[in-house]
Amino acid sequence: MHAAPRQLGVTLIELLVGLAITTLMTIAGWRAIDAMQVARDTTVADAARWQSIDTLFATIEADLRRADLQSFSGNAQGFTFKLNPLTTTEGPQAIAYRFVAAQSGVVQVLRQTDADAVTLVEVSSGVFAYRTASKPATSSAAAAPSGRVERIDEFPRAIDIGLDLLGRDANETTPRRVARTVMLR
Repeated sequence: MHAAPRQLGVTLIELLVGLAITTLMTIAGWRAIDAMQVARDTTVADAARWQSIDTLFATIEADLRRADLQSFSGNAQGFTFKLNPLTTTEGPQAIAYRFVAAQSGVVQVLRQTDADAVTLVEVSSGVFAYRTASKPATSSAAAAPSGRVERIDEFPRAIDIGLDLLGRDANETTPRRVARTVMLR
């Protein structure tokens, strides 16, 4: 008796099982690559947001280092002052920082000069508060607790800047608050 010759190759069932395994591995790999891409995009967007916030604070601090200490007015939505000129040929320049409502739920922080206005960052809301000397507030400033005032017509000791950041997506309901105090003199 002769044994049946051994078949070479694969059966249809073996081929289908191999294709199913390969398909599952490909889908799992694609999902992992997609998740890494989403994470990278989120990280890049967050880094850009934090960079724009840092640029805002650095720009305000740089401008205030050149400020004319005799010219300042501010409230919770913005402040205005004059820059001392860098050269003898230029005159003082008026600078204003303002919170301006843009589209629904977005507030832009603008740096305005006589020549232009630049959006430095977009947030959901923000507020400026001012610290005066430890003495009681003058008649030009409405006093608040702890030496802070919301409206001022003289150069303050410090400016408290509070920003509520926009949520990354619709599921983020609690805004993240970023606050910085800029000491002036």
